[in-house]
Amino acid sequence: MRQADRTRRSTEALLDAAGELIVERGFDALTLAAIGERAGFSRGLVTARFGSKHGLIDALLDRIFARWELAKDEPGSQDLCGLDRIVRMIGVIHSGYLLDPGPARVLWALMFEAVGPDDALRERIAQFHEQLRLELAGYLELGVADGSVRPAVDPAAEAIQLLAELRGLAYQAMLEPQRFDLHQALCYAEQVLLDRLSSHRVPAAGHRR
Repeated sequence: MRQADRTRRSTEALLDAAGELIVERGFDALTLAAIGERAGFSRGLVTARFGSKHGLIDALLDRIFARWELAKDEPGSQDLCGLDRIVRMIGVIHSGYLLDPGPARVLWALMFEAVGPDDALRERIAQFHEQLRLELAGYLELGVADGSVRPAVDPAAEAIQLLAELRGLAYQAMLEPQRFDLHQALCYAEQVLLDRLSSHRVPAAGHRR
């Protein structure tokens, strides 16, 4: 195996190990030594590869965000109306969780721990949420302009509300993984979203039932 392949695989293994430990033990209890041990490498390799715990968290979040953006921006997505772009965003979260809940659970765990005393983690998650609100507001503005979203909708206020709803579902899924049906909750959330925002009050293209 070439050195580049070995490096890539060991990096992926370290990030996978970090994600598992975050979900199991939380951010505060995460140590470089524990990550190395879980992945089958030394703490020295973790430090050499990422520099610090926050460097590793940045790399882990970058990987999650990159995969999400790749799934969200599939060919043809730019041709959707504003409302369908929002439905697609929720659909990507939904299908991604059903396919592999691991990355979503890691992200959610970090989001909820970001309200704690770690300023670097708080700022990184806050920037992510700000970007999401702006993206959602942009889709809503597009929807008002193209007629798919009701003209009375306030894009900025609705973006805040929608993100709050998604975070509430995520919290319940993390708190009660065996009792809370996230699949059913997201299906209902999509229908409520359409009923609330659609200028025609009919399901958008590609909406799952």
